Amino acid sequence: MQLSLNTPCIREGGRQCTPEYQELATFFNGHDPFLPVLLILAHALPFLVLGLVINEGFQKSDDIKRNHSQFNPVKLALGMASIGAGLGFEIGWHVTTSFYYPSNEFHLLNWAFWFFFLLGSALWADSFRTTRLMDAVFATILMLSSVLYAVATFSQDGFLVTRLSSPVQGVVSSAKIVLSAGVLVEFGAIVWRGRTIFGWKDVLIMTLLIVVVNLLFIFLLDGVAYEPGVELTSLNYFYHFAHDILGTEAGLLYFWYMLRKYPGSRSEISESEHEPPEEQKV
Repeated sequence: MQLSLNTPCIREGGRQCTPEYQELATFFNGHDPFLPVLLILAHALPFLVLGLVINEGFQKSDDIKRNHSQFNPVKLALGMASIGAGLGFEIGWHVTTSFYYPSNEFHLLNWAFWFFFLLGSALWADSFRTTRLMDAVFATILMLSSVLYAVATFSQDGFLVTRLSSPVQGVVSSAKIVLSAGVLVEFGAIVWRGRTIFGWKDVLIMTLLIVVVNLLFIFLLDGVAYEPGVELTSLNYFYHFAHDILGTEAGLLYFWYMLRKYPGSRSEISESEHEPPEEQKV
């Protein structure tokens, strides 16, 4: 599909697409197909893993609820579905750049990814336990992220720039850093609540993969991201592939493993790692 989209652009040039897209399309089509194919498959794999997590959540619901009555497999399923929706929009955004990671670009499809990923992470945390305070925090993160991303998009397109003060422009240009901070808050809730069900070790390994490894490769991607006039490099594809496979997908697959092994793992988690079941709390 990506090749068929790129071919008219390469043949017709400026009549079909922008010079930037033509450059990225030519690089993608002229590249050894092995790595781009792997890159596209890496973006399809999460939908399988998310389905496995949803299924396992329902399968192990009764086992988990014996000790943790607030566990809600429906919220977990909605969270995974929201993350899947976000990843679907992210694929659409990548198609617009031939899967070559751009430099701090703001795009409607990328905003949709952030919105649904943040929503899904909040629902994931709420599937373990719900508090009104954190629900208010999650809602605030979603609202602020949407507003900040919209302002950043208008600023990128040349609107509002002259009306924004320098400090505000600095915050706007760093919008994705602010969004990443929102993800860290939500995963902090996932870790804090999840530790009572799965123990510290497993939730920290999962978070290490989804957050730390992911952000490490995104940091590396930033060094080889697309900039007009800068030579394109295959490292962009490699880091992009690694951040998806070794980060997001490895973490989600590990969470599926955590759910799958739950009945046998309860006796292995020491009492010190658990809080009392919700019924016993004052």
